[in-house]
Amino acid sequence: MSKYDCAPGDPLDMLAEECAELIQACMKLRRFGPDGAPGYAGTKPRDEIKREIGDVLCAVERLIESGFMSEGEARIARDNKRARIYSEMIQRRGSL
Repeated sequence: MSKYDCAPGDPLDMLAEECAELIQACMKLRRFGPDGAPGYAGTKPRDEIKREIGDVLCAVERLIESGFMSEGEARIARDNKRARIYSEMIQRRGSL
């Protein structure tokens, strides 16, 4: 469980910590598969990623609430990233 639990604390520190935990969960899924390798004990990697995504989203919300950026700025940044991904897909494939 995160030490923050969406509670007060430095929003940038919280975001960095939660992103690091999401990275760890992603790497665990790569090693063990979404449901864990045979004999795997513990929370399924897929479920860990879902939980960590929620934690990252919470940290982003805290960053917005702190005034670091507005919700509109976050949406614009998200939309710009989508556009870059779409453009890269087109360049790689020639078309979608």
